Amino acid sequence: MGKGRKRIYEAALEGATAGLSEKELYDFTVKRFQKVTSKKTVRVSVLVLSDPAVTDSSILRTISTFAVEHRLKQLGIANGCKKNGMKRRSSSHASDIEFGGDDRTAGMSDAKQ
Repeated sequence: MGKGRKRIYEAALEGATAGLSEKELYDFTVKRFQKVTSKKTVRVSVLVLSDPAVTDSSILRTISTFAVEHRLKQLGIANGCKKNGMKRRSSSHASDIEFGGDDRTAGMSDAKQ
């Protein structure tokens, strides 16, 4: 793990251990690392989730929700909002996200035939 990612990892773990909510954890991380990218935030969250030393269920739940909510917000589908042809159903289950057709996918099924 690189130095930058390790520092972000430690900050995320510190914030989750302190009992911060998902939004507070995001603000805490961004305040400490102004140039943190969404990609790094999600990767660090996955590292925390896969760390065998982290066993507290509330910390794991906070980190998990933090990563998912941050990723959904980046995609523009948090809170039922649509962006790039994606629609979110009333269910919060990830497999319930429908991908709407757009010009990039037009004709793809025709090419397979």
